Parts: sequence; C-alpha cells; structure tokens
Amino acid sequence: MGRCDHEQKCGYHFTPRDYFEQNLFETEKLSEDNFQSYTSIKEVEPKATSYIDLDIVNQSLQRYSDNKLFQFLSAQFGEAETLKLIKKYKVGTSKHWNGATVFW
Repeated sequence: MGRCDHEQKCGYHFTPRDYFEQNLFETEKLSEDNFQSYTSIKEVEPKATSYIDLDIVNQSLQRYSDNKLFQFLSAQFGEAETLKLIKKYKVGTSKHWNGATVFW
C-alpha cells in the first residue's frame, strides 16, 4: 500500500480504499464487534503530593567547597559565576554522600 517513488512518471498509487477492497479480512479486523470485548480503563485515584521539608533543602544549600559539581564548574567558569548559578537553581550538597550534588 502506498505510492511509487516515481508517481509523477508511472502514476502508480495504491489508495487505502484499494487496499481494503483487495484485503477484506483486514476490514473484518476493524469491525466494531471486535472492539466491544475490551474492558474500560479504570480511573486511578490521585495520590497525595508529598513535599520535602524546606529546612532540609536550605541545609543542603551550603558547603559548596565539598560539592564535586561545584568544584568542576568552578574550574571551568570561575567560582563567582558557578556560585551564582548554583544558588539560582538551588543545587545542594549532600551530607549522606560526601561531596554529592542534590538537584531540588
């Protein structure tokens, strides 16, 4: 089913109508009787949104000298520019993994 790459020259074009006329079994597959056997989608009950305590977020927004991402970016762009971006995007430093970065 489709068009020939040289449609402008040879004029070949096999339309969807032509396809279904030649392949009646495909038409039967699409009949409405087949769709009635499907079960309806059940609505999912929304879950309550959970939040991270703002104090925990604020505690992570320090100790940037230990933060591996801060160290890398500082070497590339300088400490002042890196600190400005880290604060803008509220990138934190993890206490759990020494020097790990937290993306809030």
